[in-house]
Amino acid sequence: MVHQVLAAVNILATSEGMGFAQQLGLDLAYTYESIQNSNASAWMFGHRGPRILSDFKPVASAITIILKDAGIITSEALRVGFSTPMTGTAEQVYLSGLGRGYGPDDDSSLIRLYTEGPKDPASPLTEEDKAKKLALVQGLLRGVYLCGIAESLVFAKRCQLDLDQVYDLCINAAGGSNVLETVGPEIINLLRGETTAADAAGESLQGLARQLQEAVAEAQRLKMPLYLGTEASNLIRLALQQNGRDPGQPLSRATIAKVWAA
Repeated sequence: MVHQVLAAVNILATSEGMGFAQQLGLDLAYTYESIQNSNASAWMFGHRGPRILSDFKPVASAITIILKDAGIITSEALRVGFSTPMTGTAEQVYLSGLGRGYGPDDDSSLIRLYTEGPKDPASPLTEEDKAKKLALVQGLLRGVYLCGIAESLVFAKRCQLDLDQVYDLCINAAGGSNVLETVGPEIINLLRGETTAADAAGESLQGLARQLQEAVAEAQRLKMPLYLGTEASNLIRLALQQNGRDPGQPLSRATIAKVWAA
């Protein structure tokens, strides 16, 4: 169940990231290859991305399947009094897809929720434009993954699970990502009461917050939704507010877990 927190978030993150890229005017094949060769890579993105590129075929995992799993997570979280804002947001989007008749379709087809409506004629992008727009997609995905990871690991602690076993299960399965690999151990240390050191990847929570806010602001300009991105941006800002330290002092990305663990 805890692993499926990551699955539920990361499946939708693939459609959200690729839908955002399409709205930005990026070629999706270029986006897929670039993301998977960056620090925004994830197992689900690598698995669902090619199905987006092939018009959601073959149908390998229907939307109704991940909706069922998301419902198990949110129901159990409600029972034990645990907050699941990332999974809950994903579940609501899956329900929106179900309402449109997408239930039997492959879950990669949720990109359609991000590409609805009229499109402006695309203009040619320079290499500099491509790099800037790709950075927005990367910032979006890494912010979403970080919040999903924090939610799953703190939930695991609430369920009294062995955090090392949970990490080993997730990193080698469908919930794996570059962000989990780099930040997961630091979040586990934080949950054990150990001091969080500087981020192993050299990135601060404040820096990621800025990148995610830039992505959300661009999506607002494009008049498109970023369901997970907006939720993650709010959670990261909340973590920064709760910390109460000098805003100029870099915080480890693992600090995000305090939103759930407070």
